[in-house]
Amino acid sequence: MTTIQKPFSGEDPSARVWAEIDLSVIRRNCGILKKIVGPGVELLVVVKANAYGHGAVPVARAVHTAGASMVGVGSSTEALELIESGVRVPMLILGAVVRSELERIVDAGVAICLHSTERARVLSAVAARRGRTVPVHLMVDTGMTRLGVLPAAVGRFLDEISRTPHVRLVGLATHFSHASGKGGEEHTRTQMARFAEVREFCQRAGFPIRYAHAAASAGLVRYPDSRGNLVRPGILTYGLDPGETYPQRLGIEPALSLKAQVIYLKDVEAGTPVGYGGQYLTQEATRLATIPIGYADGYQLSYSNCAHVLVRGERAPVVGRVCMDYTIVDVGHIAGVRVGDIVTLIGKDGDEWIRAEELARHAGTIPYEVTCCLGRRVERIYHPSPETYPLAPVPVGAGGW
Repeated sequence: MTTIQKPFSGEDPSARVWAEIDLSVIRRNCGILKKIVGPGVELLVVVKANAYGHGAVPVARAVHTAGASMVGVGSSTEALELIESGVRVPMLILGAVVRSELERIVDAGVAICLHSTERARVLSAVAARRGRTVPVHLMVDTGMTRLGVLPAAVGRFLDEISRTPHVRLVGLATHFSHASGKGGEEHTRTQMARFAEVREFCQRAGFPIRYAHAAASAGLVRYPDSRGNLVRPGILTYGLDPGETYPQRLGIEPALSLKAQVIYLKDVEAGTPVGYGGQYLTQEATRLATIPIGYADGYQLSYSNCAHVLVRGERAPVVGRVCMDYTIVDVGHIAGVRVGDIVTLIGKDGDEWIRAEELARHAGTIPYEVTCCLGRRVERIYHPSPETYPLAPVPVGAGGW
């Protein structure tokens, strides 16, 4: 569910749980990333997985008008969802292309990452029937071992597309597997060297490459010489840390706040069991607040008895097991809590922060999962309105190339 409206005043919230997404922060983060990579390097902002939970349609509008040359999606389904929502911006499908959607993708002129010679053959046949030429980027597996043509098979791929006028190679891509943390430098440098060799091979074979791209969020910061002439920031665009990159040091801030409201208060005695299984016992007489968010909304079970929320600018611990629809927090130490008070589960209240990275540590996961898992019951509220950023239309079939 994506709801676009003015942000709540903070006095009478009308939703059980909502996420406020500041599009101006996302645009500012884009500007910082453009300065980091410098002139001559373009931005492809990744908006897959509903823009990592932030909302693909509003984010695509915001980043394109902030100077991103194109957006990247994870599948043909995601590309079509953007197009059907009126978003006509240069777009690259980075991952899976569903066979039944190929005709519509070809007609729309969307660029496609190809991962195999066989897929190039299928795409060529579809494009020929539709009378189209499709811009493609060749994904090379230099060490990720997920998708992509192995370097030794690139020649066969080039032979295949050289026989058809309906597939036009415009880009060369790879993806790093170790760019986001310590201990991966040697492997990343090996991937960079393999990628450079493939690029040179393509050029010698008579395939000039317009876009060469390897670096996503972590890579573009940690390995400046990997940037090529296009980078693919995803998580950094939204102000989250891809791993030991420390976005706040770069001036990049989170754009999403997750909020709910207190719907019930109860005073209990010491030794009171809380929640399913009574896994938590109150240590003293206290006041418990019930908030209407649970694991069905993406507030994970693993936050039980370890995460905190913010109420009236103070931290309050989650007590008992997180339920499907509800979470209980201890507010006995916070004066004046009332039903209707806003609870911040991710974001800032006063001088206190709850960051997605903090929740990720509690869950033993990464911040990507924290925001990607926010469910459809979480209303998304944007400010300013996405309509603030008008898009110049891209002609159908042009693909923005």
